[in-house]
Amino acid sequence: MQAVIDDSSVIIETTQGPKTHPAVVEFRQQSLAFAKVMATMRIPLDDDDTPQKRAGVRGPQS
Repeated sequence: MQAVIDDSSVIIETTQGPKTHPAVVEFRQQSLAFAKVMATMRIPLDDDDTPQKRAGVRGPQS
């Protein structure tokens, strides 16, 4: 997907005027989803060797 963005403009012209290229929007959404999955699984995104801080289990929410 990055190659598509690199090869074309991030702004495209449509009959309704200039818009963000759909690949840019999709790339952003995939990046956010990836970050959320990594955070949920508690997988560090960097090569830092510091131990992870783990919060306690949440109780039922009302």
